[in-house]
Amino acid sequence: KMLSAKQLPFASVHVHPGSHAGYFPGAKSVNFKLLFHPTTGQIWGAQAVGEEGVEKRIDVISTAMQGNLTVEDLAELELCYAPPVGSAKDPVNIAGMAATNVLEGLVEQVDWKELKKAASLPGVVILDVRNPGEIEKSGPLIEGCNAKTINIPLDNLRARVGEIPADTERIIVSCASGQRAYYASRI
Repeated sequence: KMLSAKQLPFASVHVHPGSHAGYFPGAKSVNFKLLFHPTTGQIWGAQAVGEEGVEKRIDVISTAMQGNLTVEDLAELELCYAPPVGSAKDPVNIAGMAATNVLEGLVEQVDWKELKKAASLPGVVILDVRNPGEIEKSGPLIEGCNAKTINIPLDNLRARVGEIPADTERIIVSCASGQRAYYASRI
């Protein structure tokens, strides 16, 4: 709200990685939002919600802002890697990578608040790259949306890419956290 009030241009990314290495028991989701200048990559701020480790991620962002680092710098930071407390790619790194991809034009994001509206436009196909068990557990991506939705789990996408209609004007790729959707968009 403050960036809008000051009429400062900004973009944001939302990522939801684990608090530590996923193969180590007890990892919790970290819901992380990073705000940045859409052309320079200057970091405007961040918000994080989770059960563990969010304070250290916000401390890293605060330090990065003080040091005039950019989102590209966040992607390259060397942070603690110890399976019980941190992944090889920390949530800060993942947010930096996602923001860098937006900055470089590698992906066009659809904000979660705009997903239903974007999905209802003509010529849109939703590509859901979640696994069938996830869909059974959490349901459809967008309730009450008439957009054509195709489920192809990320692990099967290369073999099944021909199932995506070639005449599609816009494909919105989605998953539970955004990470697999990004990987899918790069295939």
